[in-house]
Amino acid sequence: MIFDLPPPDPSLEISVASRGYSKGLAQTDGMQVLIRPEVAFGSLRLGAYGKNITSNQYDGEAGASVGYRKSFGKMELGASATVKHLYGADPDVDDVALELNFAASRSWGALKPRVSLTYSPNDLAGT
Repeated sequence: MIFDLPPPDPSLEISVASRGYSKGLAQTDGMQVLIRPEVAFGSLRLGAYGKNITSNQYDGEAGASVGYRKSFGKMELGASATVKHLYGADPDVDDVALELNFAASRSWGALKPRVSLTYSPNDLAGT
């Protein structure tokens, strides 16, 4: 079976922050570097990421994801599934987790609010 996909549209995000945060929680004591490549085939997206984390139980986090994003006029809906992995983790640390994300946004001129729901049945480290 052959899929008729649009041509690939690659992108790369590199973020350097004075301190790393995720979902409102500090992840580093100092600088955090995040690298996130992605390839879109129309609405289908394949991506990955890696970032350093300050912890005495692991060195950082990496993940691979697949997602779908579609626009309907001024509204955009999206969903993704990401398998996250802690690298350099101690043997007793839960180092693999699945994260599901659903999001909706709508444009009103220059304003584009977004509502997002993230679910992880068993998150990383001690849960």
